[in-house]
Amino acid sequence: MSLEMLEREKRERLDVAVLEQPPAAYRSAPFWSWNDKLEPEELRRQIREMKRAGLGGFFMHARQGLSTPYMGEEFLRAVEACVEEAQALGMEAWCYDENGWPSGTADGVVPALGRDFQQKWLEGVPVAKEGLDEALRELGRDLDFLLS
Repeated sequence: MSLEMLEREKRERLDVAVLEQPPAAYRSAPFWSWNDKLEPEELRRQIREMKRAGLGGFFMHARQGLSTPYMGEEFLRAVEACVEEAQALGMEAWCYDENGWPSGTADGVVPALGRDFQQKWLEGVPVAKEGLDEALRELGRDLDFLLS
């Protein structure tokens, strides 16, 4: 039951059974920090422990210290093992791509594709007309400008 809401009739009245035995979507799902070598059997064991503790799922979260190459074959096999174990236990498995911060950098793979794929921002810098030459010299570190 991947984040589906309960049927309308169960939402419109208090269903004590749902409170006593909530489905996976209504249980806690912690960030599971991956910061070591990923071994599928150990990951499966930890998932069984999460199930035993009453959790509804988990977020696989690659973090600093991960020695299994991020998004490599071994990493993806570990993810696959976790998804299979979660499905077998009626849990939800989520993959959280925050390795290397900020969000979505895929551990530096995306920015390494070149400037077109690197983070950009627009910064407003008010400069008086008489100070424009000096401001451009100070800001001229390989930046693109929009003057108005």
